[in-house]
Amino acid sequence: MNRIILQQAAAVEGQSWEDCSELTLPIRYDAAVKMVLQVGGQLHMLAVDGQQPVSFGIENIRITSSGDYIFGNAKLFPMSGTTITVDRPYQKHSTAAPEVEATDTLPAKFHASVGVYCLCKTALETLELDNLESLHATKLHWMEQRATVEKPEARRFLYI
Repeated sequence: MNRIILQQAAAVEGQSWEDCSELTLPIRYDAAVKMVLQVGGQLHMLAVDGQQPVSFGIENIRITSSGDYIFGNAKLFPMSGTTITVDRPYQKHSTAAPEVEATDTLPAKFHASVGVYCLCKTALETLELDNLESLHATKLHWMEQRATVEKPEARRFLYI
């Protein structure tokens, strides 16, 4: 868990990771958008700090008493440029990017976009949707379309 990110996210609330609640599923569309944007910002701050997760799930996102979302308790790996270097075992979640899912040897290197891919797939799980067509033509749909393309270098975290 990255204490800096948790401190930034929860400082306004005066809450720690333990004080926050686990997500109750399913969540509404507007809550999913808020979660993706807030956790996406926290993933960006981790990247600026030179760290990034390669796989995480719903259990790594909690909600504060005021309804804000924080990310934590995920294994983080060093990042240089847009490359994450994985040198120790990690848990593969059902939301992991295809290249993470397909890798069984260490050390491994992944593009920084694996976290965004994972976040978008986690959002689908929180909505309890089977596919993106359920969100057709919504802003979240288009953001997820850009963030979950097959080619890691082409993924974009862009909400318009």
